[in-house]
Amino acid sequence: MQETVKDTDVISWLAGFFDAEGCARIKRCIRKGGYTTYSPSIILNNTDLCVMDFCDTLLRNRGINTYVRTSKPTTNRKPIRYIEVNRITKIIGLCNLLLPYSINKHDELLLLKQFCESRSNRFINSGVKNKQVPYNKFEISLYDKVKLYKAHKKGRSCLFYTPMFIDTPNNITNSWFAGYIDGDGSFCVNKSGSASFDVATTNPTTANLLSEFFVANHISYYYYSVLPSKNHLECCKLRIHKYFVHDVKDINKIIRMTEKYLVSKFDISKCMYEYCNLRKEHKYKNRTKYEIKLGNDIRSMTL
Repeated sequence: MQETVKDTDVISWLAGFFDAEGCARIKRCIRKGGYTTYSPSIILNNTDLCVMDFCDTLLRNRGINTYVRTSKPTTNRKPIRYIEVNRITKIIGLCNLLLPYSINKHDELLLLKQFCESRSNRFINSGVKNKQVPYNKFEISLYDKVKLYKAHKKGRSCLFYTPMFIDTPNNITNSWFAGYIDGDGSFCVNKSGSASFDVATTNPTTANLLSEFFVANHISYYYYSVLPSKNHLECCKLRIHKYFVHDVKDINKIIRMTEKYLVSKFDISKCMYEYCNLRKEHKYKNRTKYEIKLGNDIRSMTL
């Protein structure tokens, strides 16, 4: 990300990245003796360790303490780095940071913030420190609401699943879109030399906003939706909404709109921009050796 980017755009990028790769949750746990606890947390994870370090520094510079851990895969998969925020006051701070820009995680963040504010206020009002305050009905109801946004189990629950539309006042901006691309977007050149950009979401609100964003910016795209897994029942209403852009002019338009905000996809976007420019000049012609090499470089960067 470039140094000239405004602070608000940096936070907007973080909201887009969190919408793609983050999780706002309240964990319910039954302790010994039957006592139930509800633990709020915000989690961000990605296999790009550099971009995760960037996020961690970004949060710590804003006074939000984090717990960072890295998984050790048993297969040849890349390790995953996790950033967790668990302290109630820091969760409130992070929610306040993301809510003005967040889209598909907006409602979950709002519910999580309400839960944490309720707990914090009750701790203060009771004058109790380091001691459990019983959960009230309002806090338990917030846990039940947050749970509705989580991915449902396969099988019988498919019969009752309802897509979760988000009541967000926010729209897609170039900086938010860059963050979302860094988390869940892809630039690719296949073996035959065709360039493509794709992005996906399971949230219908985000899907609608992506369609509006492409249309507003005169970007042609191909859209389709599918079940996320063959193990879901065919009647299930959960869908992955996928957007593909194949025109090299439109791919470069996306890069021009987002390049100064991109972090993990910045290097590949520069290569893709050069490749698309070359193919635009050599349309309907065989690729040169340099174009073939550039395409191979782009594919290797997506591994």
